[in-house]
Amino acid sequence: MNFTSFFVIIISFTLCLTLSMGVYANKSDHEHVREAVRRGEIIPLRVILQRLDKEIHGKVIEIELDDDDDEWIYEIKVLRKNTVVKFEIDATTGRILKVKERDKR
Repeated sequence: MNFTSFFVIIISFTLCLTLSMGVYANKSDHEHVREAVRRGEIIPLRVILQRLDKEIHGKVIEIELDDDDDEWIYEIKVLRKNTVVKFEIDATTGRILKVKERDKR
């Protein structure tokens, strides 16, 4: 599967999940993120996923962007066989901060 197909699947999955859960974030949250990207404070998700492409080795099942104490962190969960791998990535630098694995069985 090439990266474009992978990215389309991820976006579709995220959209379906968001619609099924109701509106996850209000407009001001989305605008806050868009402004941060425009100002260059955070790296766009597509760039982060391109950088992680060789690390993922599985199916992305969840993506979050948290703004805790003015630190932007992408949390990306990947399913690899029966294991969920959670990547925490600094959204300003793209550096992987933490990788945690959890057996789903």
